[in-house]
Amino acid sequence: YCRGQFDRLTELQAEIQTEYPDLPIALLSINKIGAESGISSFTEEHGLPMVGDSTELLIWEQWGGDWRDVFILNKQNEIMEIYNLTEHNLNDPNNYTELKEKLIAAAQSE
Repeated sequence: YCRGQFDRLTELQAEIQTEYPDLPIALLSINKIGAESGISSFTEEHGLPMVGDSTELLIWEQWGGDWRDVFILNKQNEIMEIYNLTEHNLNDPNNYTELKEKLIAAAQSE
């Protein structure tokens, strides 16, 4: 189930790069500290780069991350919105389109 959402995110990344090649949109995974089990096989199965959190960075903690959150950042790398994939399953075309539009709007905002 979770990997299906990553597959959809990978599709979304490819679609945006094709339709909007000049927009600086990059989807990345953040691996929570202590969630390393199976990561090597997992990263081979989906096309998103993965950032490994650390006790020095504490990305997950500082951002208040929850399982399956998508953080939408502006050009200054400030969080504009959090879009949770448990609440907004990307297999629903409306949610897929909504997230795509949010990412494009964030990349185009000043």
